[in-house]
Amino acid sequence: MRAYLAELSRRARDAASYPRAARRLGLEGVAVIAGSIAPDGRLLAPRLARSSGSPALDEAALAACRALALPPPDPDLLPALAAVQVPIRFALTAAAR
Repeated sequence: MRAYLAELSRRARDAASYPRAARRLGLEGVAVIAGSIAPDGRLLAPRLARSSGSPALDEAALAACRALALPPPDPDLLPALAAVQVPIRFALTAAAR
């Protein structure tokens, strides 16, 4: 399960697009998105569990999670994937990512 969650986090981070206005204003933060994994690998009902402090960054994190497509998880993992949290860090320096 750890490997599946790591892949979920990696793909969400890669899919997140830094909003241009947030970048220009120097905004950084971590948005945590919660949901559950469907049998087909989609993140169901993604919602903001913890704000980054910026509505623009929060919406970018939600948009990334809505678009995620993962391989279907092993059916034995589905009960453990009923409640997942995906942190997405927005940082302006590569070292902070």
